[in-house]
Amino acid sequence: MAQTRKIYPRSLPYNASKGCPSGYHKRMTYKSSSGRVVPSRCVKATTVYANTSKEFKRGVTQKAARRLKSHGMTNTTVNVRKACPPGKILRKAYVRRFRTNIRERGYTVKRGSQVYKAYPRATSTVVQAACIKDKGLPGKGPQEIAPLRKGELMKHGYSYRKSDLDRHEALRKAAKEFGALGIYRKLDAVAKLSVRAAPRASAIFKKDRNWVKRRLGPLKAF
Repeated sequence: MAQTRKIYPRSLPYNASKGCPSGYHKRMTYKSSSGRVVPSRCVKATTVYANTSKEFKRGVTQKAARRLKSHGMTNTTVNVRKACPPGKILRKAYVRRFRTNIRERGYTVKRGSQVYKAYPRATSTVVQAACIKDKGLPGKGPQEIAPLRKGELMKHGYSYRKSDLDRHEALRKAAKEFGALGIYRKLDAVAKLSVRAAPRASAIFKKDRNWVKRRLGPLKAF
């Protein structure tokens, strides 16, 4: 007897006291182009994550703020405005954390023509706001891509420096955890973010993104 696949509705009514069931995310109330107010509903999640990209971005921002506050940085010192010369944009202050292996092996620092190794003693340090080289389009545009969840492809053995065969094998493993659509989105994001800063890596990400669509598709949510 053939098994019938259970069909889950794409959206459900939102219950303020219970929230959304597993596998669903809350879609906020919004106003349509016709002016009609569309109430909140629980929509089918398209990723394996419990939180949405907006919630993840909010959490990343709040965590960064807490780290700066723990180092004695106030909103006044963090949100300082500096006039940067042409070709440069302002990078906000942030906390850099050092893993144990970095503290033990050190890392390479370049200051002008001098190159040396630094061995941090503390587990973290504050990197002050500074004007850095603008590697994108002129000016500081809006952030259109949410913060990336780091290390999720790497833990399956993926690296753009590896051969095609090794990268494809790693992507097959990652797709079992995140789905083909999730892997496609990750590669698409890093390809776009690195197109100017690391064009060679960006080309490989784009190539692998297209391979995922061609070989691991169809691209659909869970």
